[in-house]
Amino acid sequence: LNEHPAADGVGVVSLREAIELRQAGVSKRIFVLGIIDAPLSSVVDLDLDLVVYDNEVIDELNLYACSRNKRASVHLKVDTGLSR
Repeated sequence: LNEHPAADGVGVVSLREAIELRQAGVSKRIFVLGIIDAPLSSVVDLDLDLVVYDNEVIDELNLYACSRNKRASVHLKVDTGLSR
């Protein structure tokens, strides 16, 4: 994945999968699209991108990132009325 010129990053279902990829040496962007099944601190510590739709998750990430003098990379999921 790191060497493939057309791949800017990869999307995974769970935070645990993202952690495994980062630990395996994947340095490109990793987007966590679904399940938060590991500590949220991993998002900041391992420079992962998290899709969020819950204010509590956003607040927790913000507190942790600020305590580390870093920024959390998030993508907001907004329900526009279609429940998707």
